[in-house]
Amino acid sequence: FRVTWNHQRAAVLSYMPKSMDSTVSIPCGDGLTFRCVAVTVHGADMPGKFSRTIMNATFRECQLYKVQIKYIIKNTIKDVIVWNDPIVSTYVFYGWMHCVYSNSVACA
Repeated sequence: FRVTWNHQRAAVLSYMPKSMDSTVSIPCGDGLTFRCVAVTVHGADMPGKFSRTIMNATFRECQLYKVQIKYIIKNTIKDVIVWNDPIVSTYVFYGWMHCVYSNSVACA
């Protein structure tokens, strides 16, 4: 067994494609040594290995994104209404007036 990577930085960024010329190898005498080196290089979360902890962490991250997106949308709408950012508010206002004008002309 042995762990091989093309560059020392690639050991940390092991998910990125390897494109360097020089190769660094660590010879491992047995499976336990290989596992210790692999855990050192990749961390506790081995790539390609299923873990319920990782699944739960990913689920919590998605829930956090959902909460943050709702917060950002709510604040953006509030900022447009109270004209905190005049450029965005003007753009939204003119877009709205264009829709009103287009619909009133289409009805006439």
